[in-house]
Amino acid sequence: MSKEQIKNLETQFEARISRDEKIEPKDWMPEKYRKTHIRQMSQHAHSEIVGMLPESNWITRAPSLRRKVALLRRSWAWIVFIFCNGNFRYFKRRII
Repeated sequence: MSKEQIKNLETQFEARISRDEKIEPKDWMPEKYRKTHIRQMSQHAHSEIVGMLPESNWITRAPSLRRKVALLRRSWAWIVFIFCNGNFRYFKRRII
């Protein structure tokens, strides 16, 4: 791609963002923008998993088997949900 074409695509991309249009993963976007969002999604997924860890400590301390099972389901559901990229429809088809 020539520099002029890239500049034109960047202008169109910025216009889409200013109109608050949804940007899909397969849409063209500047490489720096894409890398930044991948990094942010990775950080978010990591924080979700780390945030779930204290809850998993309660599994062994739950007073009954029913509560242990409930905590296990919740912990695993969150992990699977995160790895489905927050796509609830995909999550529902696979798990529920």
